[in-house]
Amino acid sequence: MLHSIHGLFGIALILLLGWGLCDQRRSIAWRTIIVGMLLQVALAILVLWVPAGEWFFDALGRGFVVLIGFTTAGSEFVFGPLVDLDN
Repeated sequence: MLHSIHGLFGIALILLLGWGLCDQRRSIAWRTIIVGMLLQVALAILVLWVPAGEWFFDALGRGFVVLIGFTTAGSEFVFGPLVDLDN
């Protein structure tokens, strides 16, 4: 519960900071901000509570790991011993 309140406080603080630093506050598209926040909540629910969403993003992450492996192999091919894989 405390983590949820902490996260909501952080979101409110970021929105308040953006509003406070804006020099044209009347031109802020609040509808766009609200739709974006609702999409963010929907994506969080999809990833955290829906097994198919969790599977999809896990598979997507594994795909990126494979892609990074390809870039490492390509770097080793091009630069040879200059590639330091320990760092």
